[in-house]
Amino acid sequence: AIDKTADFLIGLLPLLFVAPAVGILEHFDLLAPQILSFIAIVAASTFLTFAVAGVVTQFLRKGGEKHG
Repeated sequence: AIDKTADFLIGLLPLLFVAPAVGILEHFDLLAPQILSFIAIVAASTFLTFAVAGVVTQFLRKGGEKHG
């Protein structure tokens, strides 16, 4: 079951990533002045996602006990 689901999701990856990439490349002239802001936002949101995922994982591994 997991293999079938994984194959299905891997099959969707081109659909999920190619269209946004083409859109970015097609409108790069509009995005170029904001590229540093875009990179900073992507980096910050990635870091925040990792941090929240780590805290939630630690919380769940301890069985929902209170920290401290």
